[in-house]
Amino acid sequence: MNPYPPPGNPYQQQPYQQGYGAPQPGYGAGYGAPQSGYGAPYAQPGATPYGAPGAAPYGAPGYPVAGTNNTTAQRTAVQVLVLDDAQAILARGTDQSARTIAQRSDGSLWGWGDNRDCQLGEAAPGTAVLTPTRLTNLSALGVSASNLAQGDAHGLARKRDGTAWSWGNNTQGQLGDGTTTNRCAPVQVTGLSAVETVGAGTAHSFATTGDGSVWGWGSNNEGQLGVGDDLTPHPTPTRMLGENGTGYLNLKADATCQPGDIIGDGSINALDVVAVINAVLGIQPLPAADVNNDGATNALDVVFVINQVLGL
Repeated sequence: MNPYPPPGNPYQQQPYQQGYGAPQPGYGAGYGAPQSGYGAPYAQPGATPYGAPGAAPYGAPGYPVAGTNNTTAQRTAVQVLVLDDAQAILARGTDQSARTIAQRSDGSLWGWGDNRDCQLGEAAPGTAVLTPTRLTNLSALGVSASNLAQGDAHGLARKRDGTAWSWGNNTQGQLGDGTTTNRCAPVQVTGLSAVETVGAGTAHSFATTGDGSVWGWGSNNEGQLGVGDDLTPHPTPTRMLGENGTGYLNLKADATCQPGDIIGDGSINALDVVAVINAVLGIQPLPAADVNNDGATNALDVVFVINQVLGL
């Protein structure tokens, strides 16, 4: 299936359209001839199609992702320059963009590769980062590499406080901040709390929250957000529908997720009381706080959770 059909294809619009024509400094011509479903913006006339017999391997001209201060194809393992104590590595590569983020033993995040749309969370669009560079903005989030996700040209992070953050290309609203403005520094995803995981697709994003719900935003041209609408982009998180469009998908809708288990830890206790009170006060809104399903979070929900804790 063609993942980039018009309309609504962020990679056949600016800023990508220019960068995949004639060779650009630091990228080279290794993007290949026109492929079915991708169109001319990715073509270099006369070039060998990416992935065809005799084509250069992944990492070859145009993919400065090895962190070796050049764009030469590496057919055998080479040591990444500067970085000698990496604890975790997250790499993302497609026939359009490739980059790598590593976490050092001190918790700092380092990155290299394509940064034309600030995919590395730093204000250096239009350039390729050839050697590992400390990512000041991402390091400031205080997140581990396991709580990062990378799309084709955007990134996501889950902070310890349960908020989600995003950066990079935003032509389809994949950053979830209610705009389509590209961001060179992380911005908070609108309306989400108690986030447990984040995931990134081509130009769309997902998050799961403590109550088991799944939220998606960004491109929806093939219904990839699962929200059952008219295939339009969603610039803010929208809750994924349940089977056959009935209700909502709940990843914890089993015996381990009882009404009143606000934080989704498998038990109902004082922490859930605090969570529902915070939701009532507007300190930390949570969809799961509406435990009696009356469409509002109020004192009745607090009483319900307290009774559950007391076994009443």
